Amino acid sequence: DIKLFMKNISVKAGFSDNLDVAQAAKDVLGKIWQKNIKLVLFFCSPKYDQEKIHKLLKEALKEIPFMGCTVPGESPDSPMAGGIIMDGVKNKGIAAMSIASGADKIQVVTKLIQGVDRSSWIGAAGKALEEAVSTFRLDLKNIDPKKYCGLTLFDNSLAIGPGAVVGDVIEHYSVIAPDLLFTGIGAASGMHGAFPTPGTVHASDGFSKNAIAIALLKCEVPFVVEMAANFEQTGKVLHITKMGEGVIKEFDGRPAADVYAEALGVPVEDLGTQSAPNSQLLLLNPLGYMIKGRAFLRTGLWAEKGKGLATLFPVEPARELYLMKNVEIVEHT
Repeated sequence: DIKLFMKNISVKAGFSDNLDVAQAAKDVLGKIWQKNIKLVLFFCSPKYDQEKIHKLLKEALKEIPFMGCTVPGESPDSPMAGGIIMDGVKNKGIAAMSIASGADKIQVVTKLIQGVDRSSWIGAAGKALEEAVSTFRLDLKNIDPKKYCGLTLFDNSLAIGPGAVVGDVIEHYSVIAPDLLFTGIGAASGMHGAFPTPGTVHASDGFSKNAIAIALLKCEVPFVVEMAANFEQTGKVLHITKMGEGVIKEFDGRPAADVYAEALGVPVEDLGTQSAPNSQLLLLNPLGYMIKGRAFLRTGLWAEKGKGLATLFPVEPARELYLMKNVEIVEHT
């Protein structure tokens, strides 16, 4: 009975914008503290001393699993939001939540992953998941998706750009544990042009920039993982007819930047260049497509000299991309 299960689940959230890291940690922990905490999840300002944040949480939580990351809300050139709490969006401070359960209805293991190149990332990620799974004495190939799920926090600089490995890690997980669904979010400390500057990721066993944290959750309470995006496709469709490495060269046989600018109704110069990207315009007007009612975005970066459109994401030739429009995400969800 779900009502009986839910009586054993308790969630508390808290926020502090105290500039003193020790006081901020004390404040937020006091607000989320409760009996039988199984997981603490937090998001904080990159201006806090991250080593001190980790030490304070580790000392207070002891054996309680936790994970968290920095968010770049304070960066004046960042299009990304800060922490969202009941009072609204906060651009600095620390927001945290605790999930508690009696009778072990929820169990959690967190792990920090670090690597150097693609192969070492894949190896480290596989080892971390195997160690987490061994805690529950599970077979990677035989995980019940109704009882287990994965969370991931990752440095955004590992998700986009030349050093991107997050996609490789998640793809590797889908191979070695095909029934285990992972969902997550990226960390950053700000934006440098079109790219996020490295953020700090925390897990119970450590913290670092250029890192990924995972949590494996066993949950006896029925749960649903839902994807929501504040974009949906318009009627404007662009067909990729020529691709290069990280560049869409042509839409419908014409220079991609020209076609995209026409779809937006702006001069191609407004798309910006690599040295001076117009990130705000392109982030608000991404390309993408819908699968089963879910939006998958393929955001452009800038116009290349050869009139191509630079992009961070892999896009297959002959793919139809739609110009996407912004919608209300809360209502959509």
